[in-house]
Amino acid sequence: MAAGLAAPLDFMELPFTLSWASNPPSPEAKRKVGFVVTFPPEAEMPEPTGNQLNLEILVRANGAHGGNPQNATFNAAGQLSPEQAQQAHEKGFALNNVIELAPGEYTIKFLIHDKLTGRLGSITVPLKVS
Repeated sequence: MAAGLAAPLDFMELPFTLSWASNPPSPEAKRKVGFVVTFPPEAEMPEPTGNQLNLEILVRANGAHGGNPQNATFNAAGQLSPEQAQQAHEKGFALNNVIELAPGEYTIKFLIHDKLTGRLGSITVPLKVS
């Protein structure tokens, strides 16, 4: 998975979109930056005949001025009720979380691994934390 974070290209097997939540300014050295990962119905999550999820979400933040990249890992796993699985198949679903970063400019890569199917999806986006 580390190689996937370092890859210069994005993986497209598992479609998703990323949006940033607005967070109030903070006097702390690191800021909590909220994000939402949204899976559309065509992502077929969970599998069309199943109701299990087992996702690993890896995030790498590379500062614009070098330095060591910052990494974070999140997991989303469990069994959905039949109603939840049906809704995910029809409308998709979203996962919310936060990362902590010091103020600055970053290139952020999100890599999502569906552990049940082996599919990967990734996206690389700029982010300015103030």
